[in-house]
Amino acid sequence: KPKIKICGLKTIDEVHSLDKLGVNYAGLWFGIENGQYNLAHEQFYELSLQQVKNLQFVLVTTCQDIKRLSEPLSLGKVNHIQLHGFESPSFIHKLKETYGLVESPKNAALKNGTCMEERFIERYVGAGVDLFVIDTLIDKNHIGSTGQMIPQDGLNNFKAKWPSLQLMLAGGINAKRIKDIDQPMIYGIDIDSGAHEGKRISSDIVAEIIKARDLRVNRENKQVVLSN
Repeated sequence: KPKIKICGLKTIDEVHSLDKLGVNYAGLWFGIENGQYNLAHEQFYELSLQQVKNLQFVLVTTCQDIKRLSEPLSLGKVNHIQLHGFESPSFIHKLKETYGLVESPKNAALKNGTCMEERFIERYVGAGVDLFVIDTLIDKNHIGSTGQMIPQDGLNNFKAKWPSLQLMLAGGINAKRIKDIDQPMIYGIDIDSGAHEGKRISSDIVAEIIKARDLRVNRENKQVVLSN
């Protein structure tokens, strides 16, 4: 079943709440200028160093300064780094070579069903990107966190071009919309605003998201059994 990543954590309580619910990944923002969930160094360390059982921490950033990223990556406990901007393949290679992270998700922005970084996909893979987070692009100032869900045909087109890539779907996903996602196509679901109530992550909303994911998976499994 698809993994679940919740983005935009700001408190210790949110970390432990998501961990208890069985969420797979927690997105911690760092180096995203004017980002509403951006964390200062001290906040980032405090959250990423919490003792958890299930949760893996993802540093989400648009920063392209290797030196600036060195502190959260070396002093915090980070399992993955998600590059959320228009980074070059050479920057990704250098980052991967320097820090050797297990997985490096990269946002791939789709506008009107077309991937804006299409000509770089193979080079990104060669540079060490393990997974692509597919999100909506409004303009270069709004890369992700748009609240707009990618149409299924846009996801189908991307998957048809690169069938072997692991994909995480982002953009406008909540408990109600999970039923519209062709889940076998994707590795996971990345949720930001759909997990928040005001400025805080709601454990009740996240529990509903997990329930909706599991109901969809169970329904698909039954359909497979019946067809066989």
